[in-house]
Amino acid sequence: MPRKAKIFLAEDDILIRDIVAGELKQAGHTVVLKASSKKEGLEKVKLLRKNKVNVAILNNSLGGSWSDGSTLYREIKKECPEITIICFSLISGSGWADIMVFKPEFKKLVNAVKTAPSRRNSVDDFSREIGRAAGEAFPFP
Repeated sequence: MPRKAKIFLAEDDILIRDIVAGELKQAGHTVVLKASSKKEGLEKVKLLRKNKVNVAILNNSLGGSWSDGSTLYREIKKECPEITIICFSLISGSGWADIMVFKPEFKKLVNAVKTAPSRRNSVDDFSREIGRAAGEAFPFP
């Protein structure tokens, strides 16, 4: 689970976006990329790896149709399947997100980021466990 997440935040309401970014910063996380529309979000997908994003928070309807969030979800999963995606919306994301949090539950959103699974961390933890077990089985002088 990411302790200090690097986050992509796609939210069309500037007030909500600023509140979410502030709450996440206060919890020790960093919003490294922001988008306010599906078009802008799709452009940012290309920057996720470069910015080491491990959590994306998407509004279901980025100022357009109700499918904007799910379209962005699919593109993120194509480029970076290891990223945990949280839908933060007034309505259900219809099951497309890894985690669903309803607005305006800001504290629940921060907690979802804190507890979000991270494949990168899981692999690192697994590698450390294997290394530790090998060292115990075959100690080096």
